[in-house]
Amino acid sequence: MKLLRRAALVVALPLALGAPVVLAGPAHAAGPTETTLSAPGTILYGQAVKAVATVTQAGQPVTVGNVEFRLNPPGGSPPGPVVATVALNAAGQATSPVLQTDDLTPLEVTQGSDFYSLRAIYMPPTSENMTSQSSQPIFVNKAPGSVAVLTGPSTITADVSGAAPSAEVPNAERATGQVTFTIDGVAQAPVQAVAGRATLNRTLAPGPHTLSATYAGDDHYTSGASGTESRTDPLLEARVLSTFPQKAGWYSAPVDVWVKCRPQGSELVEECPDVITLKKSGADQSVTVRVTAKDGGSATLTVSGIDIDRQKPKISVDGRTCTATDKLSGVKGKCHVKALGGGRYQATAKDRAGNVAIKNFRVD
Repeated sequence: MKLLRRAALVVALPLALGAPVVLAGPAHAAGPTETTLSAPGTILYGQAVKAVATVTQAGQPVTVGNVEFRLNPPGGSPPGPVVATVALNAAGQATSPVLQTDDLTPLEVTQGSDFYSLRAIYMPPTSENMTSQSSQPIFVNKAPGSVAVLTGPSTITADVSGAAPSAEVPNAERATGQVTFTIDGVAQAPVQAVAGRATLNRTLAPGPHTLSATYAGDDHYTSGASGTESRTDPLLEARVLSTFPQKAGWYSAPVDVWVKCRPQGSELVEECPDVITLKKSGADQSVTVRVTAKDGGSATLTVSGIDIDRQKPKISVDGRTCTATDKLSGVKGKCHVKALGGGRYQATAKDRAGNVAIKNFRVD
């Protein structure tokens, strides 16, 4: 009796202490398996989707073997070509690559009741585990479009593409179909889009404009997408500066015309001229500045009425008297003579711009 009690204690102690009990045996016994398939039933053209297959046996994940994904196009013979063969992971799942056609383009839009048939087939490593499979239909709808309007000096362009998530798969067809441009509320004749771009040859008059483009759709993209753009001409400002202030409306030194350019949403094609200097004498001179933006907007500014007289008056002496002339601003006042002594004299004349002429002479 004592020996039996000791044996019972030896067996019971591990259980009382919480020690694990490991049962030896195969991870997956032979028998039937179940494969379930998870993928969106309806997708958009160009949308990147993957399928997930889960393999179980008696409610437990199967972690050995592979899953063969097959995709049968509308009207094709089942089960369809193999997309990929993927090994099961520790959770008993296999994920397909992005679903696309054999030539690596997005799945084509399905018509009416047509659909792609996606199938997942479990491929066991040995014959002990039975194969299983699951399938589901996938319908492909047209993708919504996206329109961006761009303006240039002589063109208005609409870039048409698929809106997210329809632009995820590479090699998608570029949009075709017609685009209708509207300029300041007036619709223009439709323009055919080629490879995702429609161009209207039009030079807009100076001034603000509101532009829009509406897409009519094609075999891959829905109609109704539109984009808008506002074009505003750049602004120009100018200041006239000189070393000496004007006198009687005339400058007596070179004149700098400082220009400031203010783009209105679009960069300028050329750099702003900044400073333009007028050095020559002349009446009613002008400076004209024109800038153009990349969106075709332009601005012109003319600064006129700039009078510059950098030339001194001309003095003529007759005995002890003098006279002066000035072809531009004109003589201010009279020519004056000052006796310096010893028969020496100095004649002085000033023009309206402020230039002073001095002439020394002798009278015997």
